[in-house]
Amino acid sequence: MKKFNILFFSSGRSDYDLIKPIMNEFKKLNYFNSYLILTGSHLSKRHGRTFKNIDQKLVKKLFKIDINSNYINYDNFSLSFIQAQKKFEKFFKKKKFDLAIILGDRYEALAFGLCCFFKKIKIAHIHGGEITQGSIDDTFRHLLTKISNIHYVTNTEHQKRVIQLGEKPKSVVNVGLLGYENILKMNFLDKETLLKKLKIDQNKKNILVSYHPVTKLSKGENIYQFNQLLIALKKFSNFNIIFTSPNIDPGNKDIVDRIKKFLKKSKNSYFFYSLGQKYFFSLAKTSEIFIGNSSSGILEIPFLKVPVINIGIRQKKRYNFLKISHEQPNSKKIIKRIEMILSKKDSKILNIKRVNTSKKISLSIINFLKNTKYIDQKIFYDLEINTK
Repeated sequence: MKKFNILFFSSGRSDYDLIKPIMNEFKKLNYFNSYLILTGSHLSKRHGRTFKNIDQKLVKKLFKIDINSNYINYDNFSLSFIQAQKKFEKFFKKKKFDLAIILGDRYEALAFGLCCFFKKIKIAHIHGGEITQGSIDDTFRHLLTKISNIHYVTNTEHQKRVIQLGEKPKSVVNVGLLGYENILKMNFLDKETLLKKLKIDQNKKNILVSYHPVTKLSKGENIYQFNQLLIALKKFSNFNIIFTSPNIDPGNKDIVDRIKKFLKKSKNSYFFYSLGQKYFFSLAKTSEIFIGNSSSGILEIPFLKVPVINIGIRQKKRYNFLKISHEQPNSKKIIKRIEMILSKKDSKILNIKRVNTSKKISLSIINFLKNTKYIDQKIFYDLEINTK
């Protein structure tokens, strides 16, 4: 029986954590040879070189492609994109694959996806149809949709949106949330062990902060908005304020520099470049509040029954599976919101049914590869719209 050669793509810890369950499912099946490309922040010293934490047993071979993401800034974003494409193009010269699996909306993912498209490698795209109006990743995501052949979305709203982009309804599969599946299956570290290993004060309660650059704002606006959050956090000096590193987008260094200044003035503050999945979610589970503008605060943390405060426009219009608090980047309003949550007057927790998303995706891909007639051009699916 012919085995299909599948190439997974990951540019950071967050997307790797989500595709890992799919690789686990593929390992159980006898249909695939799985390969994995690691790039972006995985290879960045500034972000903890997370490639060291990858489970290589899940794939036949692992490839590392350094696209110099450490040096991306507001002035060289387009050049970084071109550099990434050149590296990926070189990689594909001697290698052939039946399908590439891409999750999300990063610029690295788009550069990789375009290379797959030109090499006529079929693409399965996960998390299409979402909206994040405060980030240029929003556009990257929709561009990835247009070059992909099969789509795995998280809900009916996203399913409709991908179809609106001209994709055939049969190619758009609603599978649920991989992040929720991860939460359900995770073996969390107990609080005492966790805080001891991370050398965090066990006598104080925790506030976990994960804040990234807002790529549709200027450098000055980004710095101002993050400073508003820091001003608010100063008021809660009786808590452990725990920061995770921002992602690799332009403005990353500005945020890290301000976190380090905050640490010098606050005894009970901590900063981690990379925690890894188990430590990150175990730490979130011990926290009174998760605050920032990370997609984890929308797609994963709420399932831990931890209150989330989402700051600013980065996640604007992203679908909320559970109710979370949204706040403007204004220090006074942030303080008021934190105080409301700490007083338990702003609890917004719901329950939803269990899912087995990774298995659904795996079985769907088998069916897709077995039954698809390979054609070079997709057909645009037209919707009937009354323009009168």
